[in-house]
Order: sequence, then C-alpha cells, then structure tokens
Amino acid sequence: MPKNLYISILVKEPNKNPKHKRIRNTLEEIEIILKGNFDLLRYDNESFIAYNYKSNSKCQIQIGNHILNGTIVIIGNDEERGDFTTLRKEQIKEFQKEFSNKDTKVIEKDDLEM
Repeated sequence: MPKNLYISILVKEPNKNPKHKRIRNTLEEIEIILKGNFDLLRYDNESFIAYNYKSNSKCQIQIGNHILNGTIVIIGNDEERGDFTTLRKEQIKEFQKEFSNKDTKVIEKDDLEM
C-alpha cells in the first residue's frame, strides 16, 4: 500500500488553541512547523506528539510526566508500516478539546514580586 502523500495533523502553538492542518507526509514538513529537529512522544496507540527538543520557548505544555517547550504537533501513528498517518476526524475533535488552553507559563525569577 502506498504511503499517504498528505496527512491531517494538529498544531498547538503556545497560547493558542490547536489548529487542524493538512501537510505533506515528510519529516521536513514537520521540521518546518517545529523550526528544527524533533523527537516523538507516544501519546496513545494511534498518535504521537512531535516536539522540538531544543526549543527555547518559555511557554510549556505538560503531557503526562513530560514538560514540552513551544509548539507541538499531534500526528497519527501507523504502527503496521512504521509511518505517520492522518488523524481521524474523531481524533481531531477530541485533541482540539483536550489541548485547548493547556499552556503553562513559566515564571522567571525576575517576574516574581518581592
């Protein structure tokens, strides 16, 4: 079976609600969104969270025991082929609800009133 040329993903930028996007199914497309190399965090059996592990963003999101900086991409997982796949409409709705307003602002020492 041929690889999906285009896939549906969700992009969660700091202080914004997740947005549905359709992209080419390449590592380069995800690197463009995340502004560099990325790592994957298994979210569930059918999806991954892609994140730039070198992000210097002060905005974070907590996913389970993991704290991730900056923009994240929620992407489908095709375990049989070992590839990314499109998110289903139900997943998109579920993740949009789950990741809306989920940011945590990091408070710098200078921001604290003494």
